[in-house]
Amino acid sequence: MFEERLVHLADYKQKNNGDTNVPFKFKGYENLGKWVSQQRKQYKLNKQNKSSSKMKMKMKMKMKMKMKERFCALVSIDFDFEWRLNCTFEERLAQLADYKEKNGNCNVPCKFNGYKNLGGWVDYQRHQHQLYKENKPNSTTKEQICELEKLNFGWRKRTNSRPRLSLLAQK
Repeated sequence: MFEERLVHLADYKQKNNGDTNVPFKFKGYENLGKWVSQQRKQYKLNKQNKSSSKMKMKMKMKMKMKMKERFCALVSIDFDFEWRLNCTFEERLAQLADYKEKNGNCNVPCKFNGYKNLGGWVDYQRHQHQLYKENKPNSTTKEQICELEKLNFGWRKRTNSRPRLSLLAQK
């Protein structure tokens, strides 16, 4: 399975000018974007000397060796494990504020042509927030959540930009 995904990623890279930053919601190649996100997550956990699940020590060692092999294979195609770090959270937040000022909302389309992959970053924030709420491993902080909420950031993407009426306002 991993080898097949690696081939898909290499093909994506070739078709996208050397870019391995597959958007999280990319539907091609059996949700390759989710798989890419998972590889980055595993890499981050490995760097922190953590595992993504509770398993016995012997199993952890085998898994760690397998992950190193996988990381080497990804490195061989110039996979960017930490691409989201190219822009700081603060820089992305400023880009999102600019987008909101011009468009009236924070619902950045995945294919937005402005700031490079701002739509993917927005989707990633929503996904990380969901993991945060479920007490699962994630990369978000309370401070980041507060900063996004200052922009009236919607944690669920809305199809229209009209504000929803609260239940109290409807009565």
